[in-house]
Parts: sequence; C-alpha cells; structure tokens
Amino acid sequence: MTMTPYLILAIHLAKLLPSLSRSESPLKLMRFSAINCFTNLANESKEVPTLHNKTYNNFKLNWSDWRHLRLIHRVLKEPATAQQSFLSAKHLTAWKTIPTLECLADPWRSMADDPQYVPIADTIKAGLKNVNKYFKKTNQSDMYFICLGQWDTEDVADGRAHLEAMFNDYYTLPSRTPTKEQSAPPTRAVCKHYGDNWMCEAIRTHQTSGHLTHNPWQELNMYLSSPLEETDDIVAWWGWRKHQSLTPLKDTETRYDSQIFVRQ
Repeated sequence: MTMTPYLILAIHLAKLLPSLSRSESPLKLMRFSAINCFTNLANESKEVPTLHNKTYNNFKLNWSDWRHLRLIHRVLKEPATAQQSFLSAKHLTAWKTIPTLECLADPWRSMADDPQYVPIADTIKAGLKNVNKYFKKTNQSDMYFICLGQWDTEDVADGRAHLEAMFNDYYTLPSRTPTKEQSAPPTRAVCKHYGDNWMCEAIRTHQTSGHLTHNPWQELNMYLSSPLEETDDIVAWWGWRKHQSLTPLKDTETRYDSQIFVRQ
C-alpha cells in the first residue's frame, strides 16, 4: 500500500486522538499533524531545499512540544497586542506608555506563578525584568509623574513627593506689580440699583487680594485629593482644565487622572 500524505495524516490523527483533551479543537490537531507530516515527507521531496547536515525530521514536534509552543504563544501575545494598540492609534499615545507597560506586566506576573507555565517561568521573569527596566528609565525624565492603581503605597508616596518637588521648582509667584491689564480701569457694570457699582468694586478688590496671597499648596492638595477623573481625549481634557484651574496649576501645567501624572 502506498503511503500517501493523506494516509500519513490520518495515521497521525489516530495516534493523537487518545491524548486530545476537551479543550483542544480538531482543527488545531489537524494543523499540528499537517506540519508533522511535512517534516516526515520533506526529505523525500525535490521541491524543498536540502538541509546541510540536517534533515527535516529534526524539526518534528511531539505533542508535548506543541503544548510548550502554545504557552510561548500566549506569553508573546501580550506584547504583540500592546504594540498593535500603538500602531493603530490615531491620536497621541505617549501618556499611555506607562499604563500599557503595567497592563503588560500584570498577566505576565500571573503566568509566572501559574503551574502550567513552569517550563517557561524563568523566561517570563526575564521579560518582567526587562519591562521593569523601562519603568526605571522614567525616573531619569521629568516627563512622567506616575500614580497607577497597581502601585504599592511606597511608590505612590515617592511619586507624589517628586511631583511636589517639581511643583516648588516650577511655580512662580504672581507679580505684585500691577500689569497694564491690571492697572487699566475696570469696566463698570450698568448701575441698575443703588450700591451695585460699589459692591462690584469691593468684590474685584477682594479677588485681586486673594489672587496675590493665594497659597498654591492649598490648591495643589485639593487637586490631588479630588476624585479621580477618566478621559479618553487628553487634548480636550487639557482645554477644559486650563479654564477650570486657578493660576498655580495652570502655570505648572500639571496633568492628573486615574492613570498618570504628566508634566508637559
């Protein structure tokens, strides 16, 4: 009887069926077997290149090897998906870099502790070490002030201390010398009732005095203690926040949300 490729494939399927778990699909099994059939038959074919000091049988994989490859595929799927999220984006993504690294590291940590990933646990830990290296690189730049939900309390406190130090460096007290804009006589409201103009003038004087004696730390602490905000459009958030903040936060241009601190 001639051993055709289809017959060899059928034999391989028959051998592997007893070891097929409920989670394995027949389509996957056929794909694995088809590749093994190729490695068995390629040496006899003139349509494929001849290997130097090797045969295609050297690349034959048993069922255990295939399971090992599937584990590797699951691990590599995480960084591949993360990279694709940046390639397909149509807006600025620099502020998502650190949250994405954290999102990548989280499943890897779970995999490293999962018994089924024991054969490649050391490799996963090496990958986590490499991811951590990029976390450390952010400490060398003032671009990022990070406060992720997954951080330890010590890391959050350290990040906040860094932000506060930079706030002291960048904050400039408002000038007490009246500018041309400030010295110009204010436009008076139309007098509708007795005392209206007097009241408006008193309010303006109080606002000017409060602006010059304003405690920037009070606003900063209120800002950091306020409820977390979520946003998908950082540009729109900036435009809205610039008109909401008082001068200290507007001048230092400090961005804070549920994901990240960014000073630009």
